[in-house]
Amino acid sequence: MRRRLKLNRRIPRPMSRPRVLTEYEIGRCMQSIEDVELLGKPIADVCGRYAKPSELKADLRECLRSRGMKKIKFWIRQHVETKGFYSYGFYKEPWTLAAMDFVYRSKLGELNRSWIQGLLFGYRPESIQEFIDKKVLPRRSKRATKR
Repeated sequence: MRRRLKLNRRIPRPMSRPRVLTEYEIGRCMQSIEDVELLGKPIADVCGRYAKPSELKADLRECLRSRGMKKIKFWIRQHVETKGFYSYGFYKEPWTLAAMDFVYRSKLGELNRSWIQGLLFGYRPESIQEFIDKKVLPRRSKRATKR
């Protein structure tokens, strides 16, 4: 007897009219919510935009309600240099927010920041190494040759 594979996919409920998010951003939110819930990514960074925090929070709550994911939470962070500009995303476990804040607060070198962020945002080890090889190490060697 063959068993049917049961997918744990929920049919999204219709969303109320968004306050600030575009259709594209809502789509990215939905994908990020699934990445955290179904794929086990620790934290997902969706996008950044200018917005009133209350309106952005309302839209993010609505995205979560639409997906029916009760264990997933959203986060927003204001950019230090740009007033009114916020990054936002989703997470499941509180330690991931603490880890993200630690990475951004700490005075880490580019190499250490790259691999820590790669792990935190759920990238495969090979992808992290590829990024380091292409983006981080070439910059280090250019700096070394300028001395």
